Amino acid sequence: MLSYFSESYNLLIEGIYMGVNKGFDKVRFVAPVRVGSKIRCHATIMEITEKRPGQFDFKVEV
Repeated sequence: MLSYFSESYNLLIEGIYMGVNKGFDKVRFVAPVRVGSKIRCHATIMEITEKRPGQFDFKVEV
């Protein structure tokens, strides 16, 4: 589900045409989500670090 919501950040970086989700760190799921449940997500981009030219790491708080 978090991968689905990450597409809605609408973050565009000039010259970048592709992104790869490497996974999530320190994620805690407190309860299961039942099939058919409505869910929502609020996320804040906390930090963007350029690792190499054209390669970025994003720190997002959900």
